[in-house]
Amino acid sequence: MNYTVLENPFTHDFSKNYQRLWDELGRLLGAMMQPTINGKSNLDFTSHTMVRVVAVHQLMEQLDLQRVVHIENDQMVYGSIQEVMKAADTCGVKLALTKLGARLSFATIYIREAYALKHMLDFIHRAISNGTEHAIEVAQTKWVTDMSLPAAYLAERATEMDDTVTTFPPEQDGTCLAYQSNFIFDALPLGTWCCGDFNHPRAHLTHKMEESYVKYWEHPFEWRPVTDVRVAEGKPLRKPFWNHTRVFNLHMHSKQLHLFRSTDITMNMTAYNEVSERN
Repeated sequence: MNYTVLENPFTHDFSKNYQRLWDELGRLLGAMMQPTINGKSNLDFTSHTMVRVVAVHQLMEQLDLQRVVHIENDQMVYGSIQEVMKAADTCGVKLALTKLGARLSFATIYIREAYALKHMLDFIHRAISNGTEHAIEVAQTKWVTDMSLPAAYLAERATEMDDTVTTFPPEQDGTCLAYQSNFIFDALPLGTWCCGDFNHPRAHLTHKMEESYVKYWEHPFEWRPVTDVRVAEGKPLRKPFWNHTRVFNLHMHSKQLHLFRSTDITMNMTAYNEVSERN
């Protein structure tokens, strides 16, 4: 569906206010995050990453969708989306995002119903519509993005003891979602540790993202051969495990997704795993 079909006054105002905010922030920061779009300023990239979630909400409303899992296109997914939905339902979760450190990521989002997402988008819209200083105050950083603003929203929900809005477990942390799904979820740092980052795409088991909530390099990351008849008719697959727990997704900041397909078993898993253990 073309995004223009989804547009309405809210999407228009949201996009314009965010662009207006980043016109000012771009001058204030004088820096860019990577990647950019067409080598231009970070505004286009930043705007796309934020506004696409507004499009998800519009799609849910117009098609009357529920129990939606949104996954960014630079993710490699190694687990069952149905299992994630089932775990979220069992735990009473209405909205879940992946956790990086003090920030959140839209790498993987679970949305029980459109209203749950709209509630967060309304919070973000208020934050970006009342001037640059207000937006920075809400986000608690000059990087007012799709990572800092959702974190501010989750912090507000936490003060109201609303446990229906939460984060996916970045490790086996004893939470309901961790227990019910038996997965860990990567916001970014596990994917960069195992598989490289944007500037060093072939630097595997090297990049330690210090702001990571979990120090992934302190425990083994490994690829294990498994058999899943439904997917590969009994042929062996490779799937990632960290600290002996299944990994649902890897955020491939390196953009080298093709190197880490489950069906590609040509990689020397033993050698890779030995390097992980040494690190």
